[in-house]
Amino acid sequence: MRKILITGYSGFIGSRLGQVLKGCGEEILGISSKPGNSNKEIIVCDLITDELKESYFEGVSVVIHLAAYAHDTKYGDNKISQCQQLNIDATIKLAKFSEKMNVEKFIFISSVKAGSPNINNYSDYINSEPQGIYGLSKRKAEEALQLISSKSNMKIDIIRPALVYGPNMKGNLARMYKAIEKGWFPPIPFIKNKRSMVHIDNLVNFIIKIVRSRNKSSKIYVITDEREYSTREIYEIFCIISNRKIPKWGFPLFVFKIVSIVSNRLQEKYNKLFGDEYYVRTSSTDIGYELKLNLKDIRNDIKLKDA
Repeated sequence: MRKILITGYSGFIGSRLGQVLKGCGEEILGISSKPGNSNKEIIVCDLITDELKESYFEGVSVVIHLAAYAHDTKYGDNKISQCQQLNIDATIKLAKFSEKMNVEKFIFISSVKAGSPNINNYSDYINSEPQGIYGLSKRKAEEALQLISSKSNMKIDIIRPALVYGPNMKGNLARMYKAIEKGWFPPIPFIKNKRSMVHIDNLVNFIIKIVRSRNKSSKIYVITDEREYSTREIYEIFCIISNRKIPKWGFPLFVFKIVSIVSNRLQEKYNKLFGDEYYVRTSSTDIGYELKLNLKDIRNDIKLKDA
């Protein structure tokens, strides 16, 4: 049994990861910035403003760093500063403190947005330009961790997951599902765009594989489901989940295109809905793990929270 410290423990991924790891018999200690939880395994700590304490790390062999400001294209100056402080500065602080406390393995959950989409070669993708403030902050954190790793005995692995979905998911997918469930979402045209996503349990099970791995070399892993999804396919699966009949027709794409001209915000939503955003994944052969679940596997088990 290992003692594992998880930051962002109260979040969508952290709570599920902790649940599964405890079920595997591991000892879990979580760090969360959210007060009010009396769970003895959770330490309330703001990684930006609070000092880390040695007592948090006593007996800890693995640190999994999930805490981050999520991607948002509408950051104001204050949010940009907070993104820098949590996604970069706090990550470096946590890694250096973990090294000081003789942690054996540090696992950083980055994002596919640390590189560019729609690139078919893994090496080209890894070295491609990050996307936006969020992607840039994740990339800078990765680079700092790689420097720490080069001078340390602590093994550092970096995981770049695609958009994560599953029970309690948030964001655009949750909003899309709710709109479909209420009958508000117009039938999507029959397009064949490609979107990369990853089921939360695919990601969680892969993180656990890395926790248990004896591989000594540090790597960057890109994790997506072993297939891409079209927006029409996502729409139809959500219809099935919400017990709505799948329309046999769809609005022509040009209708959405015309509506999107009204504002930059609608243009952005149009691009997110109908554009390609796929990523070259680390192959199951390279990681020794098959990501079996897909979007249909959230059927009958979908619980959504407001973004």
